[in-house]
Amino acid sequence: MPPGTPAAALTARQRRLVEVLSRSPEPWLIDGQDFGNVAILVAEYGLPDNREALTAYHTASQTPGTDQPDR
Repeated sequence: MPPGTPAAALTARQRRLVEVLSRSPEPWLIDGQDFGNVAILVAEYGLPDNREALTAYHTASQTPGTDQPDR
């Protein structure tokens, strides 16, 4: 998907994945340290490339009338 795609434009499965990734720190870490490969893979799909930004992206999608944050 193109960067900047609003979360509301995602399919239900895509929105669920965004939700799960934004709520869980485990996929972003390896041995308690940031795992860059996950960030790279997530960014390849046009999504925010860190958990905090992805959380903001997801949260904004839950609030009607809220603009989507930049990547």
